[in-house]
Amino acid sequence: MFWSGPGLQTDVSKFFLFYLTLSLTTMAGAAIAFTFSALVNVFAVANLLVSLVFVFYMVSACTVKPPLLIKGNLSAKDTISVP
Repeated sequence: MFWSGPGLQTDVSKFFLFYLTLSLTTMAGAAIAFTFSALVNVFAVANLLVSLVFVFYMVSACTVKPPLLIKGNLSAKDTISVP
C-alpha cells in the first residue's frame, strides 16, 4: 500500500529539515515550561502562564503568512488542489 499524502516530498533533505524544525520547536516549548516552573512557586500559576504563552504563539502563527504563500513565490509543484 502506498500513500503519497498531499504535498509529500520524498527528498531526504526536506525530511531532515522537518525533523530539525520539529525538534527545535519541542525544545523551545520545554524550555518555556521549565522557565515558568522555575520562576513561580505555585504550579497552577506556572501552568496558566505557559498556557497563555502557547496560545499567544498559536494565534500569532495563524496570522503570519509563511513565505510560500506570498504571491509570485509559488510554482505548479507547490500548489495543492482541494476538491
